[in-house]
Amino acid sequence: MNYVTGKRYPWTISIAGGKRIYQFNNANPIAPFLNSLSTLFYERNYMKIYEACFGRANFSKVVAEGLTLSATLQYQDRMPLENTTDFTFKNSETRTYAPNFPQELMSENFTRHQAVIATIGASWRPGSKYIEFPDRKVSLGSKYPTFNLALTQGVNGLFGSKIDYTKWRFGIQDNINLKLFGNFRYSIFTGGFLRRDSVAVPDYQHFNGNQVVFASNYLTSFQLLPYYQYSNTASNYVQLHVEHHFNGMLTNKIPVFRQWNWHLVAGVNGFYINSNSNYTEPFVGLENIFRIIRLDAYWGLPNGQPTTTGLRIGIIGFTGNGTQD
Repeated sequence: MNYVTGKRYPWTISIAGGKRIYQFNNANPIAPFLNSLSTLFYERNYMKIYEACFGRANFSKVVAEGLTLSATLQYQDRMPLENTTDFTFKNSETRTYAPNFPQELMSENFTRHQAVIATIGASWRPGSKYIEFPDRKVSLGSKYPTFNLALTQGVNGLFGSKIDYTKWRFGIQDNINLKLFGNFRYSIFTGGFLRRDSVAVPDYQHFNGNQVVFASNYLTSFQLLPYYQYSNTASNYVQLHVEHHFNGMLTNKIPVFRQWNWHLVAGVNGFYINSNSNYTEPFVGLENIFRIIRLDAYWGLPNGQPTTTGLRIGIIGFTGNGTQD
């Protein structure tokens, strides 16, 4: 249920509840359809899930031009899920059907528990300009980036909640039009746990990985990273996603590429937790292939050591991961 009111500075209230399946990383790093293909054809069950009865209330309010405040209160009654089948089209002699919990973090599935999570946040894009109509406003953007800040509290004892932690996250994102020199996009995040007295695995800091051939969200994900290998409760981390779209600045000088109208894109993804836990992922690719396809080559460098390479395919309107509620 959603309720929106106000014209110049609107505010929104949304309420939801019921029972649903959650991924341990609630940002849904892998699409269920792609996980089904992976398990049926390759016996690789990447998606790690649990069931929960939940209730959630969200409030957001535009308080000034470019500034929005928000608050969320969520309850989850978390229940473990076990596999009910290990069926595949071709049984692998070198792999076993993986369970529904991340084995990198747990030796067995969790016991049922309750969690109450409260989050307050702010999003600010200074210098935002708008065109105002009688019934709505249309953003004209800003020359400055967007800043986001969130503080999350695991509330111990409320409605039987067994979690008790405090974590924060700060982010900066922008999309810069350099005209003839192309388009530069970036996302930078930092955050960590201020307190971690009782942290369940779904509440860890998770990095959005990707182990299927279809690309996940470019500015929030790592295209070669195992989904839960680096999940943590560290006190601080830094995360970076950068890409430059040359938009024909280089390829238009090559006759065949100019005819096909393919464009070069390059960048790097990375995070740093400490000297023993960090990851870098440079990439280069071509986009605008048949107008809808992007193809990238990635090099995975955990702790600075080249260990993995891979190709990822992006299709406009389709990515390999879902979207967080």
